[in-house]
Amino acid sequence: MASVVGTFTVDPRSRAAKRRARGEGATGWAFVSPSVVIILGLSVVPVLWSLLLSFQVNDLVSPSEWVGLANYKALVKDPAFGSAVSHTLIYTALYVPLSVVAGLGIAIALDRKIALIGLYRTLVFVPFVVSAAAQGVLFSFVLDPEFGVANSLLHKLGLPAQGFFSDPGQALYLLVAISLWSGTGFCVIVYLAGLQGVSAELVEAARIDGAGRLGGAAARDAARAGTGHDLPAAVPDHQRVAGVRHHEGRTARVDDGDRVLHLGEGLQDVHGRLQRGSGVHAGRRVAGGRRRLADLSAEGGCPMKRLPFSGWHLVLAPLALLFALPLVWLLVSSVMSNAEINRFPPALWPHGIKLDGYRYVLGNALFPRWFLNSFIVSAVAVTANLVLGSLGGYAFARIRFAGSKLVLGLMLATMVIPFQLTMIPTFLVMKQLGLIDTLGALIVPSLVTPLSVFLFRQFFVSLPRELEEAAWIDGCGRLRILVSIVLPLARPALSTVAVLTFLATWNDLTWPLIAINTDTTYTLQLGLTTFQGQHHTQWSAVMAGNVITVLPVLLGFLLAQKAFIRSLASTGLKG
Repeated sequence: MASVVGTFTVDPRSRAAKRRARGEGATGWAFVSPSVVIILGLSVVPVLWSLLLSFQVNDLVSPSEWVGLANYKALVKDPAFGSAVSHTLIYTALYVPLSVVAGLGIAIALDRKIALIGLYRTLVFVPFVVSAAAQGVLFSFVLDPEFGVANSLLHKLGLPAQGFFSDPGQALYLLVAISLWSGTGFCVIVYLAGLQGVSAELVEAARIDGAGRLGGAAARDAARAGTGHDLPAAVPDHQRVAGVRHHEGRTARVDDGDRVLHLGEGLQDVHGRLQRGSGVHAGRRVAGGRRRLADLSAEGGCPMKRLPFSGWHLVLAPLALLFALPLVWLLVSSVMSNAEINRFPPALWPHGIKLDGYRYVLGNALFPRWFLNSFIVSAVAVTANLVLGSLGGYAFARIRFAGSKLVLGLMLATMVIPFQLTMIPTFLVMKQLGLIDTLGALIVPSLVTPLSVFLFRQFFVSLPRELEEAAWIDGCGRLRILVSIVLPLARPALSTVAVLTFLATWNDLTWPLIAINTDTTYTLQLGLTTFQGQHHTQWSAVMAGNVITVLPVLLGFLLAQKAFIRSLASTGLKG
């Protein structure tokens, strides 16, 4: 009986088929082994190590002592633990549904071709590319209860000052709001990619059938119910006219059976159409139309004229401003002097452009080194994810080998493991490897991620097999097929993985803060924190440095946003 090996039907009783099956299995494991070792080694091993440490008293310096469940008992009795759990549940219950609803709603608003739509999309996505360090500096300065811009504006409006993060009743909700500000942009891009992946023919067919963007079947049924064909004979003729006009895609509706409100066309046009009525009811239509015109004139009614621009600008412009305003303040404050930034009430606009902050940052002898370190880490991480992620993704998509489904499931399961759970064991692993305080400690954990493997796998599954089968018949091996045929077709997946990996490594602050001690090995994000001292902070330099870190990523997205959205739609990330 025949069975399938790889993508081809062979006879399992033949020795050649068995050799091919063994060869395919060996190739599959060779492709996925680097990803398995790195991902599972730096996820599963640290989790097991954390579990072991939880039963010990261990300060990582003196010898450990086994205490069993004593740590768990102490944790349950600690009131801070219960408070942390409740805060986490509240944060999750607020952030998840709000980010989903807001992301989908904004994506629907941005899914149209109007002037400035590229700018709107960029401004909405901008907070996602801003590093956590920049966000912390920005909002800690703006929301400072004593010297912040927010309380200064509240004072000018005659409103009481707020405690913000110093107020326990406000801190959690402010954190949710800031997370929505920074994270919704990515949700918007993903939803937008999905919306743009919908066939234009399906959308046009739905519109012809009467469905709106949000109404779906309900809108379609309502449109059908509004046509003159479905109205009973007892309905007055002027309502039949309104119904036919609605069916034709115009904006006419009936209000209480007495008055027809026409949006987007003048009353004289309505009058003319009523006068052109035919049949025995023509006279009544004209008289009714004149009577309604007189009623509208007496009530001061006037026709609504079409706006000279798309009405969506009235929604998108304030929305984009909401996302961009904190970053505008970051840019404006970067060209202020320290005296202007530190005074209260703070200046909302600089008295002349001052580049002292930029001179301070660029004049720092270590700044070029920090920039180079960040570039090296990001470049190596991007390259490694493209190579190892494509190998692993292709093996899971095209090659059948023992344990493939189990290994893929384990790799994807590691995506739900928080970094906070594994960072101490990962530090110990890097210490055993002798990589602490070197760029290697930053590079090794980022060599390949489960998300990269998953994105490549999803894209490769969507490719037709015919080209690969032809190359296989011609004698090409799996690696040759991947390099020569599959990867040239995988530019969308390559772009998506490259952008997401670069953002993650370029903006990372938490892990460098743990793994790096020497200032010459600092990354850019870590180096900028040195401008904030315990007693004195060079605020203009801090703001200027954060602008420098954000600007390359922002310009890159502005130039490549269409390709990035298309690549997300092509990789299977949309759903």
